[in-house]
This record gives sequence, structure tokens and C-alpha cells, in this order.
Amino acid sequence: MENAAVLVSTPFQLLSAIAITEQLHEYTYDLYILGNFTGYKNLAEKVKETGIFENVKAYEIGQIRKKTASSPKIVTHLEEIQKYIMYDKTAETVLVPNKKYDAIFFATAHSFVEIIFYAKKN
Repeated sequence: MENAAVLVSTPFQLLSAIAITEQLHEYTYDLYILGNFTGYKNLAEKVKETGIFENVKAYEIGQIRKKTASSPKIVTHLEEIQKYIMYDKTAETVLVPNKKYDAIFFATAHSFVEIIFYAKKN
């Protein structure tokens, strides 16, 4: 069975992610909730209990971006580019360890997060 990552940033996207798992049975799914809404951590815990997803991780989007920030100053264009170049290192700290993904499903506008997921795609 192949591995797939699903990224969601709203409760509606989570419902869509669950629908994907019901329709595409050739994957085992990991869910990543990018917390752009109140109660996302509690929701992640409830989803874990269902067993629909193999792994469930919840992050506030700022947590992921901070992992590559060099200091609390104004970010220059060069520093922003460096974040994208270092996506592999960020992926190691954010994603399920030692796992590669054959498919990635997302409907988020956070391009930096999307890039780090591609670091783990086969």
C-alpha cells in the first residue's frame, strides 16, 4: 500500500480529507492539520481517536515557519529564499520521521508548507 499525506487548514477541508480516505483505498494516510482555526488541537485529538489516519499532526502555521527563522527581525528576500532552499531540514522536524509519500493532497495556500511536503515525496 502506498503512503499519502493530507494537509488541511479548515474544518471543511478535514471533511473533504475524510471523504478522500473513503474513496481512494490504495493509500494509508497521514493527516497534517495547519491550525488556522480555533480548536484545531482538540479536533486533531478527536480525529486521532477515530483511526482513519495512520498519523495525525497539528501545527500552527507560525510554528513551521519559525523552525527556519534565523532571528526575530525583518526577513529579507535572501532569508526567505534560504528557507525554501532548506526545506529538507524543515521537513525532518515537521513531518512523520522516515516516511516518504507517494501522493500529497492539499488545499492550502501556504506554499512554504507545500514545498516541505514535496521533500518527502517519492
